[in-house]
Amino acid sequence: TDSGITFDKSFTDKCSGGSTKRPALEALKDYVREGDTIHVHSIDRLARNLVDLKQLINDWTNQGVSVRFHKENLSFNAGGSD
Repeated sequence: TDSGITFDKSFTDKCSGGSTKRPALEALKDYVREGDTIHVHSIDRLARNLVDLKQLINDWTNQGVSVRFHKENLSFNAGGSD
């Protein structure tokens, strides 16, 4: 990749980020495990409202998964420590 990061797997939805019921997002939720880091190009690619975004991030960090948004240079670390 351009950022020098190598990914184990990529999940891409062809539809809007306006819904959390998207095939690739559901596949990501099933795939991700404790110790993983989810890399997202931009916040608006994951969720279109703060309620959904907060829920996704809380679920993942509570599972021991970190989330990194590249465009915004923002990270949420596993266990809830930002």
